[in-house]
Amino acid sequence: MSTSIFAPRSEFDDIPLTDCHVHIGESDTNEIYYPHLALDEYRRLMAPAGITRACVFAPLRKDGYRQINARLRTAAADPRRSILVFARLASRDIPLTEPAPWLVRYKLHRHLTGFFHEQATPDDLVGFDGVKLLPHLDGCPSRDVLAAIDELGLPLLVHGGDFCSPRWIERHLIRHTRAPVIIAHLGSFPCAERHLKDAVAIAARHEQVYLDTSGAWHHEYLRYAVRRIPKKIIFGSDAPLMHPLVAWRHVSHAVADDITLEWIAHGAADEIFGCVDRSGGVS
Repeated sequence: MSTSIFAPRSEFDDIPLTDCHVHIGESDTNEIYYPHLALDEYRRLMAPAGITRACVFAPLRKDGYRQINARLRTAAADPRRSILVFARLASRDIPLTEPAPWLVRYKLHRHLTGFFHEQATPDDLVGFDGVKLLPHLDGCPSRDVLAAIDELGLPLLVHGGDFCSPRWIERHLIRHTRAPVIIAHLGSFPCAERHLKDAVAIAARHEQVYLDTSGAWHHEYLRYAVRRIPKKIIFGSDAPLMHPLVAWRHVSHAVADDITLEWIAHGAADEIFGCVDRSGGVS
């Protein structure tokens, strides 16, 4: 008799969720990929989706992040800390994460026009709850910024997959910080099996490394990761690329064990960010 692939779920709206991957605000790239999700709209989605806490950050932008980070931090201010704001950082230098021709051209262009691009400093971390990185497009933090991230213990949320592989993240980021590192998209974006396997192995090797479920829409990829590192998986919706409730239903039907599912919903996040008092506070 074969084992069921899909977990027999009905309603799981009563499980409190932490959504660790939410793009808020407007991108200036003119890509269909990045719709504009306003903070107020996302807040209206939270209760119906069972979300008690979310990690939010700006979408990809060409003109830098300092101003949009500050606006988002101000707008999200809340004594209950139901919204954690991650600073998105830009650098004038783009690392060659893979020897792809378009990346070589992009790196060269960034080098030639570097003066016109924003360069993150340790001051850009003040007042934020974490850091969001997209190294192959935004650049990688300088050594002094990485040292400040480490000193502050700010969690790093890093895009993982093609053009920013888990192995690259391990060499250039994980080995240089003691802070929690969350590799987004199970490390497999958009659907790379080799990166998934590497990400799972890296999360198993390093105590502070976790994988988020955002953008990982392949059912079997979720099952593969959860079977091997159940305590290292954290829920992320990738909103507005996916409605958070739809993203959670996708995850819940891939996880048969209720205790593991609840850990993915908020247990791993509690370990990283502190426990949520269901009346509103964070301890």
